[in-house]
Amino acid sequence: MAGAGDSFSHLVPTSSSSGGDPLPNPLEGHPRYEKVGDLGKGSQGFVLLCSDKYTGERVAIKFLNRGLASSEKIRRELLNQRPFWHAHVIQFYEVR
Repeated sequence: MAGAGDSFSHLVPTSSSSGGDPLPNPLEGHPRYEKVGDLGKGSQGFVLLCSDKYTGERVAIKFLNRGLASSEKIRRELLNQRPFWHAHVIQFYEVR
């Protein structure tokens, strides 16, 4: 999950960025995060704009498709991006 702070405050989408049906909500009933809107969808998964119920902070949560074919790509992405920090790149906070 990536912290967004106020960087997403101007975005309050109500449907997927492709203009189609809204993305699924795997966070329904989640104790900490609540879906605010859809940010995007791609070949490896989708990203939701969410609110942290404890801190009030807006966060982007990326849901990745899992399977044998994508496992190595996901592992490489996490290993390569986790230690990286830049003001214009999201930061990973946790992976589940």
